[in-house]
Amino acid sequence: MIIDLNLKGQQVVLVGGGREASRKVEALLSQDCEIIVVTETICEAIKKTAEAGKINWISKNVEDGNFLSDYPHLRLVLAVTDDRMVNRKIVEAAKSCVVMLIPQMTLRTAISAIPRPSIFMILFRWRYQQEGRVR
Repeated sequence: MIIDLNLKGQQVVLVGGGREASRKVEALLSQDCEIIVVTETICEAIKKTAEAGKINWISKNVEDGNFLSDYPHLRLVLAVTDDRMVNRKIVEAAKSCVVMLIPQMTLRTAISAIPRPSIFMILFRWRYQQEGRVR
């Protein structure tokens, strides 16, 4: 099952700057949305995308999600740092100000943060089947 989000013209905040964040940015570029990457350091791929003017990069050390209140028109937050506790704090802060959250955490934690978990359960199960983790 593929889930297609209509994010055209919407504001998306992605917290993290590594390989997984780069993949998320690449996927979001086709959505014609405003992509804001918030992290202190970014990988080369994200840096090139920011330099090309396709995304906004805010160089900031993120320890929690309190900064999200600076973005009143958020539609989606992706927490893809390598620190689970930071991701959890971002998710908690984002619950009150966005429509959707997609945390980069364990399946159990991700499901607890998503309003319609059955859809994401199908997506996670399909992904893990593709990777050979689940039959």
